[in-house]
Amino acid sequence: MVIAVDAVGGDHFPENPVSGGVMALEENNSLEILFVGPVDLIEKELEKYSYDRNRVNILDAPEVVTMDDPSSAPVKSKPNSSINLGIKALKSGTVNGFVSAGNTGALLMASTLFLGKLEGVIRPTIAAIFPTINGVRLLVDAGANLELKPEMYFQFAKMGSIYAKEIMGIKDPKIGMLNIGSEPEKGCEVHREAFKELQKLPNFLGNIEGKDILSGKID
Repeated sequence: MVIAVDAVGGDHFPENPVSGGVMALEENNSLEILFVGPVDLIEKELEKYSYDRNRVNILDAPEVVTMDDPSSAPVKSKPNSSINLGIKALKSGTVNGFVSAGNTGALLMASTLFLGKLEGVIRPTIAAIFPTINGVRLLVDAGANLELKPEMYFQFAKMGSIYAKEIMGIKDPKIGMLNIGSEPEKGCEVHREAFKELQKLPNFLGNIEGKDILSGKID
């Protein structure tokens, strides 16, 4: 398995992405890492570590998308950025996954443009992991969309449920809709219509409040 790592993503690059990649190599003997970013910067950082050089490669991406850049940067102004080239490597099948802690908007836009959406899915979404007293839980949508249609709630819940089951190992994930109260009539008209859509799912438990996430009441 080959994973591309954005070596210039996040607040503390290249230190954190490179050290994380090397740690991953130590934990998984079948893993290979493709660091994506300015080659001189990556090579200098790698000098600090002892690692299996046969399992590490570098894809030179001289342009860096900063947190202040617009989300269109990888597509319009920085085509040789780590985000652009990393996602294209995933698209071509060169790698099995791409990991980045960089500009979220840029990642979302480039992913949508180059990787596309699942058939039938109206919009892409962002998921976030929350620690709870009963293990980690998944929050969807975590900031990619300002306004949603009721059917989007259904799609996000379905995709989140599949992710929770297949990736997080939760056998029968329980779904809740984060709202201003637990009663079915809470929220605006969109929320009430979304509630009706979500009731089509057998594992939907209803509305939840923020405290219900950390308690582990739903998945």
